[in-house]
Amino acid sequence: MFVLWEAYKNSSALEAHKATEHFKRLGINGVRLLAQQRNGETVFPI
Repeated sequence: MFVLWEAYKNSSALEAHKATEHFKRLGINGVRLLAQQRNGETVFPI
């Protein structure tokens, strides 16, 4: 099992991260391709 936890200040910061070259190269075309199953969750601190 592999868990990746990331926290962003707001949705704009998350979208800016997703637009970066390293996210596209390593996130989209790297780790995601290795996963047999992927579950994304959006959570909020309480």
